Amino acid sequence: MTAYQRGVRLEYLARDVLRQQGYVVVRSAGSHSPVDLAAFNTREVLLVQVKKAGQSLRLTLQQLRAWPTPRHTRKQVWVYEPARGRTKARWRVIEISSRKPPCIKT
Repeated sequence: MTAYQRGVRLEYLARDVLRQQGYVVVRSAGSHSPVDLAAFNTREVLLVQVKKAGQSLRLTLQQLRAWPTPRHTRKQVWVYEPARGRTKARWRVIEISSRKPPCIKT
């Protein structure tokens, strides 16, 4: 499996989680933008960059922070942490704010 295929697989996993939470999700395939997924519901727009644990986040965080967005838009980086031993696979969600450094939510 290529790195591209692994990335697409993670994007689909994240898409499925967002759909379960009631979002309508659009994948930005091959765009090379800071956003992999755009998720919408009646209250907000959520822009998501999907990463695998171990990848550098510095540039991603800078790009997302600089991206202009309208009100009621949130920007997040979802980091996939695969299962290891007794630890289950999980998503670590980093909320991006345009005004302050990112805060990490788990």
